[in-house]
Amino acid sequence: MTFGSFGTNFANIGVVNQAPPGKYLIRRALDAQTNVGLTLTNSTTPYVGIVDFPTSYGSLVVRILLRGNSSEETFRSQGYRDQIKLTTIPRTSRRCDDAPTPNLSADLITTNANETTPLKVLSLLARLAPFNPPVVSLERARVDNILGLAGLQSGIYNAKPEVNLTQAWEVANATIVQTLHKLENVRFVGNGWILPAEKISVVMSAFFKVRSRLTGL
Repeated sequence: MTFGSFGTNFANIGVVNQAPPGKYLIRRALDAQTNVGLTLTNSTTPYVGIVDFPTSYGSLVVRILLRGNSSEETFRSQGYRDQIKLTTIPRTSRRCDDAPTPNLSADLITTNANETTPLKVLSLLARLAPFNPPVVSLERARVDNILGLAGLQSGIYNAKPEVNLTQAWEVANATIVQTLHKLENVRFVGNGWILPAEKISVVMSAFFKVRSRLTGL
């Protein structure tokens, strides 16, 4: 399972979508000027497929399903796990107008412990946003404009003196909760349980409010 920086599960490799085992190339969609997602290739390449990430940073989640709990099956699953690895290769292309992406490090993601939660989130977002655009390319200009109006520019958050961050945080959370509880955005799974609808819990597209709630940003 592959996730972008802001929690979008944009591609999966496995038996569910009949993706064959083998080597896969992971690259940034912006560099290849292609669509986000998984593309299976032909036998003329060293890869059985290519995973195009929407963002510069992301995560991979490996899940191995066991049909039972026997020692034999557990041992076999460990063998599968040991065959999974990630290797860096030289980049062959990059947009000429794209600033070099800094390595993901503690310094990049660490926030000031004395700051309030809203300020921590905005400061972190200011540092990550330039290298992690929205999955939906048509939304990129709109999102950049919104962030700029909010004071997030060039990797720095400049607080607006006329904005009460605590109050804005409460209003934003209330709006997100309201969105999550709309009937069209939930699934009733029985016994009084409900889950978010797939459209706001997996790919999430342009549902930025919901994504911020589910990923903690």
